[in-house]
Amino acid sequence: MDDIFHTCRLPGWFVIHDGLTLAETFDLGVEMASKIGGLFVECYHFDAEAVDYEGFKTMLLQETLIHEDVLIVNFSVRIAHQWDKGGGHFSIVSLVERQGENDEDLLVTISDVHPMKYGKSWTCSSRHLFDAMVDKDSESRRARGMIRIGLHTADRRPHNLRSAQKSVCYCDPALDEKTRKWLARFAANFPPEKFEMVVNMAGCCASSLALTGLMQPGPFNIVDPDDLMWELKTSYINTLRNVSTVAEVETFVNRYVTEIAKVPIKAEQVLLGGGADDMLAMLVSTTGPAGDGKKHSQVVLVLTDINIAMGTMLIYVDPKSEAAKLSHLAAHWCVVVAANKETRAVTIADPRARITTRLWNASVDQLWSGCRSMKAETMVAVTMTEDVQ
Repeated sequence: MDDIFHTCRLPGWFVIHDGLTLAETFDLGVEMASKIGGLFVECYHFDAEAVDYEGFKTMLLQETLIHEDVLIVNFSVRIAHQWDKGGGHFSIVSLVERQGENDEDLLVTISDVHPMKYGKSWTCSSRHLFDAMVDKDSESRRARGMIRIGLHTADRRPHNLRSAQKSVCYCDPALDEKTRKWLARFAANFPPEKFEMVVNMAGCCASSLALTGLMQPGPFNIVDPDDLMWELKTSYINTLRNVSTVAEVETFVNRYVTEIAKVPIKAEQVLLGGGADDMLAMLVSTTGPAGDGKKHSQVVLVLTDINIAMGTMLIYVDPKSEAAKLSHLAAHWCVVVAANKETRAVTIADPRARITTRLWNASVDQLWSGCRSMKAETMVAVTMTEDVQ
């Protein structure tokens, strides 16, 4: 445990007071796997639209035949144990058995990380475990799920849970070295609470994350969102009140790099395009590291509806509530760091890693629909104009 706290620069208060969401735990797992080598990590959020019970059972039965990975489940203690109360918990699946020919449910043995409270191991039905994993985390307001850690030789992404896995593991040995290094610039060595700040300051937070990745700072040299606000004397009141426009985010970046950081970075607006194909073509040409014919390292900041982009209801505010008067609802700024023309997947570095994981893949079709929902017509391309390969 101490290795994790020290290696991942994990603040004690952050874990003790707030606990860790599934997404945050995944990011810590990736950080440790990157130091160990030869491992990959996957995160599966059991959002209702992405999973079904029969697929979950099939996956569990297949896992009993695999000895190259470990399943960490995140679940509601109350539902899994069928108790009257209980919060969220993490433990490991150690055994899966059929209960009988006529029994539709499986018997799952859990090896618990808190033996003093729950016992060294205990069992529950696959039905109760599944329901406990679909349950929503009280902090992230997103469904729980599971994390899979495997040796580099293990198969990636169980087919039965394909749509539940959007996370990206930057240290996955299946990726080429250049891709691993590029993705690590936007995810490695970051304290888990960085770039989150407050929901209504998404434009500032995404700008800080984009700048941090492009500038390739050391582990203690991060462009903090508050530093950006303070140094530029930007109004907190206006930023909290209104969703940052594309023009304002472009200005955030250009002012910071010219007035404060004095680094060769330039931000400029580029067209979103008339459809997902146009957007994909633009993102393919304006994201990624320098090299292989690409002159400079680039990322693109986009404003999208996170519910549409993710394909599930992550953010919901009752339109009749008092909170709705101050909420930016599902408006979300994030950083596109890569795009794949063949798979139509867009890799996003996200300031709201508590909900999404730091790196995740979105369908360009959903991302474009989310941008159009925000009535966006342009994006902000940020370029390191003097890259040294």
